[in-house]
Amino acid sequence: MTHVKNAESYSRLVDICTGLGGTYNPGQETLQVVALIAQQKEAKKALEQVIATKNDFDTVVNERKQVFQSLRQLTASILRTLENTGMNLGRLEDARAFVHQIMGVSSRRLTVTPVADATPVRKRSTLQLAYVSQADSFAKLVRVVAEEPLYKTNEAHLSVASLNEKLKQLQLLNARVSDARTRWSYALIYRNEVLYGAETSLRQKAMAVRRYVRSLFGLQSEQYALLRTLRFTKPGK
Repeated sequence: MTHVKNAESYSRLVDICTGLGGTYNPGQETLQVVALIAQQKEAKKALEQVIATKNDFDTVVNERKQVFQSLRQLTASILRTLENTGMNLGRLEDARAFVHQIMGVSSRRLTVTPVADATPVRKRSTLQLAYVSQADSFAKLVRVVAEEPLYKTNEAHLSVASLNEKLKQLQLLNARVSDARTRWSYALIYRNEVLYGAETSLRQKAMAVRRYVRSLFGLQSEQYALLRTLRFTKPGK
């Protein structure tokens, strides 16, 4: 909320400077009302981009979560089908290991490792790797199925063609999540640069406007008092 409050304070600052009329006439073009209004619009755009890209990211993350959750039942069905083929036991063990990896189960101890889809910053890369790993394990399982001449099924969703389509879906979802996360990250960088980063950022410009109004009307003036109550806080990292 700090970013939104800073933008609101800046909008109030623009209104105050506009209300001063011709008496507010700084020599620096970057402090003139026209420039302040342009900065106000850019800040609004930056905040809206963060919201839009975050919503896009959340949407595709939730979509991926639902699709990957369905893998457990699908891979269990694939394994049962393979077990009934009489295939080579070594290859069957390979398939079983891939299924365990997808389910988050240790092949040795058969203990379940929970896989959640949370959003804390420190967990994002780990979660992304977890989904990429599941897709990779599924790709290896599909390869076993495709190369097994004894694998036959009448269930359409278990056919090699359907499994390959499912694999493409998983890989596409991982790519979409990665792309959405990148666009959200760039939106955050842009917002921080507009609001706090450069010398002409919203925060720096607000401080300069305060100094100008103070020099123009005086420290005890009502005009300066209006600006002095506005707060522009730079968030910590």
